Amino acid sequence: MAAQDPDLPQPPAEAKASPGVAARTLVRRALKASLATLDAGTGHPYASLVTIATDVDGTPLFLISTLALHTKNIANDDRISLLFDGTDGRGDPLAGGRVTLIGRAAKSRRPTAPE
Repeated sequence: MAAQDPDLPQPPAEAKASPGVAARTLVRRALKASLATLDAGTGHPYASLVTIATDVDGTPLFLISTLALHTKNIANDDRISLLFDGTDGRGDPLAGGRVTLIGRAAKSRRPTAPE
């Protein structure tokens, strides 16, 4: 086994983690994501930027306005995808970490969730 040179740049901790752990870490650290919905009028894909957080179990959370087009799209068809970019604007965005989650949007049932 070769010793690592401490003077050379080391890969981030996520690079050493399993793909599942690295993906969960990226999602947990994200402050924003691209939200893709299906346009209620045309059925075409519609992407927008949302600020994001995660619940204690890792479920993505985002607060959206009833005035926003993506909210109207979700009311019509709750299928969405979220794209998380882990590069934070550094380096080549296609060489950095990214995760896409696909699922259905649902209003939180937690009593602390805003109405």
